[in-house]
Amino acid sequence: MGWEDNAEGSSRSPSKLSPRQQDVLVGTLLGDGCLAKHGYYHRLHVKHKEAHRALVEYKYEVFRDFVSMNLHAFGQKLKGREYPCVQFATRTSPLFSEWHARFYRDGRKVVPTGIAHSLTPLAVAVWFMDDGAADFAGVTFQTHSFSGEDLELLQGALQQNFGVVTTCRKNKGGKVLYVGAGGLNRLAAVIEPHLLPEFAYKLVPRRLEPRRDCTLAPDESRGEDTVRPRW
Repeated sequence: MGWEDNAEGSSRSPSKLSPRQQDVLVGTLLGDGCLAKHGYYHRLHVKHKEAHRALVEYKYEVFRDFVSMNLHAFGQKLKGREYPCVQFATRTSPLFSEWHARFYRDGRKVVPTGIAHSLTPLAVAVWFMDDGAADFAGVTFQTHSFSGEDLELLQGALQQNFGVVTTCRKNKGGKVLYVGAGGLNRLAAVIEPHLLPEFAYKLVPRRLEPRRDCTLAPDESRGEDTVRPRW
């Protein structure tokens, strides 16, 4: 079945999301996933670069009873270059429309005010696999698309639920959530049981990565933490 195969309101879809599906959905919506209307209801769209195929396959398996298409590989052009990607979309369902009402406002993705009730260890792990990145001394959640109010909700939920303290840092015209070296072990204890092996590298600060020589990186010489995007 191809990319356009998407039965509208199929009776084959379950009548509710399992706790695991809810957790993965929350992490995906805080990260790169989106809910889009297709006909009467909404469907979940998951897309990652080919190098992160393991995460797409994991989400595909989680939502398997909502999916009637195969994984779709394609090339996405960005700034004159083409990047291999892989994606899938679920069938539409009123269940996804309910979650769309929570996570979207005026067509824009937002953080629900009750996010602390939905932010489980699995949800944080999926969010981190989507949007986590190693920094020099800690790690970041790449939260550029969220507002300052949204970030405050996420910071409060992380601290309230797990004791993970974050700070906001400006980056690329937006802000990212930064977990410093002092809080990294606490974050790791929360999410490591749920991380796919292919994403363990995101929890390793760059200062701990093996170097080929002893030349200081520009940010090291200043004692600063900067965000280096990984494509």
